[in-house]
Formats: sequence, C-alpha cells, structure tokens
Amino acid sequence: MTQAATWRNRDVWLISLSAGFADLGYQAIVAGVPLLIVVDLRASALVYGVAAGLGYGLGTFASLAGGRLADRIGRRPVAIGGNLGILLLSLIALARSVPIVVLLFVLGWLARNFRSPVRRAMLTEAVAPEWRRNAFGLLHAVDVGGGVLSALAAVVLVGAHVVGLRGLFAFTAIPIAISSLLLASAHPHRTGGAGARRDVPTAPASTLRRAVLVATALYGFSSYALGFPVLAVAARSGSATEGFGAYALFLGASAITGYVIGARRGSPIGWLALGGYGLSALGSALLVPESAMVSIIGVGLLGVGLGVIETLEPTVISRLAPDAAQGGALGALSAARSVGLFVADVVAGLLYASHGGVAFVYGAVLAAVAAIIIGAQAPLARRTFPAGQW
Repeated sequence: MTQAATWRNRDVWLISLSAGFADLGYQAIVAGVPLLIVVDLRASALVYGVAAGLGYGLGTFASLAGGRLADRIGRRPVAIGGNLGILLLSLIALARSVPIVVLLFVLGWLARNFRSPVRRAMLTEAVAPEWRRNAFGLLHAVDVGGGVLSALAAVVLVGAHVVGLRGLFAFTAIPIAISSLLLASAHPHRTGGAGARRDVPTAPASTLRRAVLVATALYGFSSYALGFPVLAVAARSGSATEGFGAYALFLGASAITGYVIGARRGSPIGWLALGGYGLSALGSALLVPESAMVSIIGVGLLGVGLGVIETLEPTVISRLAPDAAQGGALGALSAARSVGLFVADVVAGLLYASHGGVAFVYGAVLAAVAAIIIGAQAPLARRTFPAGQW
C-alpha cells in the first residue's frame, strides 16, 4: 500500500465520520435557533447575537482548556467528553423561554469548542505530518457534509410541515450520540516521529504561527454567526425554507472546497490569504444589497472561504508545533477565532437589528485585513518550509 493511501486509515475515517454525525445533529440547531428566538419567541436579533457571542467568547477559554487538558491527560477522553456535552443543544427542544434557549445554546457550544481542537489533535496522531493537509481536508469535508444533510433535512421536514423546529431539535440527539460512539472507537497513535519538523528555525516558525493566530482572530472578528445570513435570506425572500437552503449551500460549498484544497500540494499561505480570507470578504460584501439572489451567492462564497480556512489553518499550525503540544497549539487556534467571534456576533446583532445589511460591511472589511496580513507572510512561509514539504 502506498504512503498516500495509508493516510485514509481506520482512525482518520472514524474521527471524520464522528465529525459528520455531530454536524448532522447540531447544524440544524445552529440554523434553527435564530429563527426560534427571533420568529417564534419574538425576541430581538440582538438577543441571538448576544447568545452566539457568549458561546464563541466563552468558547475561547473552553478551547484553551480542552487543548491543554488533552495534552496532560490524553486527547481521546477529553474529546469524547466534550462531544457528549453537545447533546445540551438538543435539549433546546424542551425550552419554552428565551433565557433557557440562550443558556442551553451557550453551554452546548462551549462543549463543542472544548472538543474541537482536541479532535484535530487526535487526527494529527493518526497520520504522518506530510499528510495532515489531506486528513484535515477529509475531516472538514465529512464534517460539513453532515451539516449539509442536516440543513437539507431541515428544509424538507420543516418546509413540508412534517415537524416544527422543536421536533427537529429533538431528533438531533440521535446523530450526536452516534458521533460520540464513533469517536470513542478511534484509537490513534503518534505517527511520523517526535514532532513537527525539527529543521524548522524556531524564530521563523514562531513568527509565522503568531501571524496565523492574528489573522484568524481578525477573521473571527469578521465572522458573524451564519444565523444572520440565514435571517437575511429568509427576510429578503419571504421564506424560512430559503434561509435553510442558503445554509445548505454554505455548508456544501465549504465541504467540497475543503476536500479539494486538502489534496493540493505546495505552500498554503497564498491560498489561505486569497481563497480563504479574501473570498470571505467578497461574500460578506455581497450580503449588503437587499437582494435574495445576490445574498445567496454571497453565502456560497462564504462557504468556499471557510472550506479553505478550516483546512489550511490547522495544517499550518500543526506543522509548526511539536506533537506533544498539538492540543495546546490547536486550542490556541480555536481560541483566537473565538475571541473575534464573540465581538462579531454582538456587533452584527446590533447592526442587523438597527441597519440590516450594513452589518455585513463590517465583516467584509475585517476579512480583507486578515487576507492582507497573512498574504504578507508568504516569503517567511517559503523560508520556513519549501513548497513541497507542507
């Protein structure tokens, strides 16, 4: 069997399928909660913005804690525990008041953030360093592919009035439980030596790692929750079903892009700058006009950008950190994103509630700045790793 084929091993598939089933569950909740809060419970969009902001803001500490705890006591038990905690999101089906919905959403999202960097660290143990990009691409594709199925199921079931939002939320407990069983079945071990390449100069590697963390924080500041584009498409088209459909498009574009980008060789920095942050900036800009069709195109571009980012950011960070510190390094990556997301969701909630599409201008500007910052690191990246070694 060739080395290229061995990266698609049992543990890579178990971890990736666990991600897919988790998204099959909770992505329907992510898309449905803004509609539950704003449409059903008649609260302000600002309330949803605060709920999402709290989840991501406190998620900063959850990501750091999860990553560091995993490096101390082991990645597998920490990842499984965090994955089981996501079941709190399904309990929103039983909530009848805005405060309880917000509380369960925040707690479930904290569990998700606690688990995510640890799951990525488990994946680095399952493959040799030079195949991590492929593994992260597969993880993202299967992960988000589950989200696509979740959004499509929501469109069919809610759109055809088979179930309401609460019935849909209750169903999500099943795939989330299956996800936890799959993750518990994975037993990866360290592959490919003692750590990220020892011939990488410490100073350049540290500078590049800091630049990626700054860029991802800025991207986080630009990345309002996808509930806002869902609300925008639903409002502009007059159909909640089209809002779910836009979310499915976002996830589908992201999944396909992640797999394609994961298979590419060469330095990831240019792709990250233009295809990741750059396309995200353009996608946000297209959400400003009061047109449902243009907004849907913008949502699609946001999905392509996210697919590039979610594949290449962890690839870069994992290659610049030793194996023993993968949990902490990837936890710092998730934390940097979460810091920005907290502010982005609160600001987007304020702007969307008062000025509608103006909220997306804010996202476009900051994503463009992130593209400039990471693009400026291309020469350093070429010195740190020749193109063929990424």
